[in-house]
Amino acid sequence: MYIYGSAPSLIEGDRVHFDEAKLSLPSSRQNPGGFDFAAYLKRRGVFLCASAQGVDTALAGAAFSPMRALTLARQSLSDTADQIFASDADVIKAVLLGDRSDLDDALYNDFSTSGLSHLIALSGLHVSAIALLLEALLKLLRLPRGPRFALTLIALTVYTLMTGASSSTVRAVVMYALLCAGLLLGYRVDTLTRLALSLLIQLAANPLLIGDTGFVLSYASVTGILCFADAAELRQKGIWAKLLSGARTSFSAQVFTYPLLAGFFYTVPLLGVPVNALCVPLALAGVYLGAGALLAGVIYAPVGAVAAVPARLIWSAIKWAGARVASWPFSAIYSGAWPWALTAGYLVLAFLSSAYFTASRDKRIYGLTALVLICALTLLPAAPIDHMQVTFLDCGNADAAAINAQGHTYLIDCGSDSSVTADYLISSRAVVSGIFLTHADADHYGGIFDVLRRYPKAPLYLPECWDRMSAPEELSDLLYGRNVHYLCQGDSVTLSGDVHLEILWPPEGFTPPNDNDGSLVARVIYEDFSLILYGDLTSAYDALCAQDSDAIKIAHHGSKHASSPEMLSLVSPKIAIISVGNNSYGHPTPEVLTRLKEVGAKVYRTDESGAIRLDVQANGDIQIQQYALGGFS
Repeated sequence: MYIYGSAPSLIEGDRVHFDEAKLSLPSSRQNPGGFDFAAYLKRRGVFLCASAQGVDTALAGAAFSPMRALTLARQSLSDTADQIFASDADVIKAVLLGDRSDLDDALYNDFSTSGLSHLIALSGLHVSAIALLLEALLKLLRLPRGPRFALTLIALTVYTLMTGASSSTVRAVVMYALLCAGLLLGYRVDTLTRLALSLLIQLAANPLLIGDTGFVLSYASVTGILCFADAAELRQKGIWAKLLSGARTSFSAQVFTYPLLAGFFYTVPLLGVPVNALCVPLALAGVYLGAGALLAGVIYAPVGAVAAVPARLIWSAIKWAGARVASWPFSAIYSGAWPWALTAGYLVLAFLSSAYFTASRDKRIYGLTALVLICALTLLPAAPIDHMQVTFLDCGNADAAAINAQGHTYLIDCGSDSSVTADYLISSRAVVSGIFLTHADADHYGGIFDVLRRYPKAPLYLPECWDRMSAPEELSDLLYGRNVHYLCQGDSVTLSGDVHLEILWPPEGFTPPNDNDGSLVARVIYEDFSLILYGDLTSAYDALCAQDSDAIKIAHHGSKHASSPEMLSLVSPKIAIISVGNNSYGHPTPEVLTRLKEVGAKVYRTDESGAIRLDVQANGDIQIQQYALGGFS
């Protein structure tokens, strides 16, 4: 349920009354490299979405349940963390309470790029640390093994439920329970067997977890550690021995997760092994010290604030290390998505190359060499196409199009404030040769922050009247000092040997009455094919820059104030693309759809088709593919 506007604060167990709500099905993957929201919700038992206005919403009581009590306890601990950890509360709440809502995007991106993202997620590592601490404390009380195990297991179960029961924490608790059961019964069950049993238990409870990113990466990383890390080395003493064993552990986890990271995120951190070797021991100390300070803060906040200082220093150091490493240009590589058959073959080869499977050192070396070669081959540049493709991404009620001009990729707008455009680019291993922003509306520029974070050297092309439009300060700051080109009517940009882009609007020196009328209008020409992209230009000016073209990107999501009959008559398009999503404006309007029908244009809409691709051959053949209706070939 989405509640818009002012609304009551809701927690587990609240009953809510809505005067009116709009129902909808959650969207599946709409773009190459995109997120499958419907599958994500389905794994959590959610099959339907609804939206309502806050003014139509009221609390209608609450149902008490153990989960509500745990939610209230978590909320109380979160408030205490805010009070005693101040600016570092975001990380502490993430690693101790499983609450990442306060983590800003920049911090999360730094940790992901540097290979430290698992440190700011409540994981099996943290649960294991807490289990060891609890057992040590109970052992000091001279409790027998059975009661000690039982109390620790109860505490871990309550903690796991309170913090959201992620697949990683559930795995750790189940493995601990199996270890305890084995020890009490006189059997020592090896770790890989316990890992496999916990996998089967979780899949029996919810088979859809097999597609969950956290679930798959959790089991893959632990499998890698168990298969490749030498347990004897992990118990060695001395700082250098510990660092070496930490590096080996990190490398072992990365062997098994490398193709999965590529498949899920299309990005692999190159420096994850050395950075984790340094930061994981610090993070464990930060978990222990942070937990102690949080408990002290529950009793008396001033004492907790003093006790929190060491944990804050540790996490500040880890934050600094993550940001520093992420700023290096070679910290991560964009690998693109691996085919699942290749991923499966890689994982099988990795297991066969491990000490768990073979005692032959030579075979392990040959196997690891083969794995390195596979990884290297997947990083070779993709073969450029010999024609032109234009992909209109489904960004909701926003605009973004990617032109692949014989291997060179150019963006026309970047969508809204999501990572849709950037995810598409890195999943396709695109070489971004330029970014065109038609004007300074958030639904056209919002995604550029994520795009430029991944492609910081890409040239930017803006309308000549850009400085006479109301660009927000954050965008102006982002563009300052970059390679920016200003374009006006009559200019031309060569995208590749056979693909050219002509600027039809705005005229030089033009001062637009509003930002929409300052939109950059571009005509892409390849052999005998042409496409006009109209930005958000209104009908007050659109006929002044109309030229006969085969296809058109309709202005302003199909607003009735754009795409005038005169302009459409002059362009006479055979294909019309409307980039549009769920909106309250009625876009695309019946008036525009009628005008397009009258000029004989075939209409394609991103809200119905997902991403839309025009595959244009040199001989004039055009293939139109709709991602939501069968994917792209």
